[in-house]
Amino acid sequence: QCLKNPNLALQNILNISNKCIVTLPNFAHWSCRLDLFLGKMPVTKNLPVPWYETKNIHLCTIKDFEELCNNLDLHVIEKLYLNNNFKESTLTKLLPNLFAAEGVYLIERKRNFFTLQIVYKELDKWMELQYFKSNVEIF
Repeated sequence: QCLKNPNLALQNILNISNKCIVTLPNFAHWSCRLDLFLGKMPVTKNLPVPWYETKNIHLCTIKDFEELCNNLDLHVIEKLYLNNNFKESTLTKLLPNLFAAEGVYLIERKRNFFTLQIVYKELDKWMELQYFKSNVEIF
């Protein structure tokens, strides 16, 4: 939420790493909704400073982030929906967009058939090179 272009940041991170962990405060948590209903910006454990002091420029919800992952063809390997005590609960699992104060995600790029073909070709090249190296005598 502090990044100017979080979508590009995710893509760039996954260009140099196979997986990454993302955590985000859930702007759709019931307490945030209540504050907005009462006419003010939320201040919570996960959003602890007033709006005029925050570095956040892209607040989002659990649903928004999962939609972004889908749009970017990212695979969510694992996800945790945490309450205000930073623990999972039945409510956070059942209705994360309403009851999770924070989402924690382990993500990677989706592997499609085309991607696997490239990986296998590179693996074949590497194996040929290893075979060649092992059969070359050094004088």
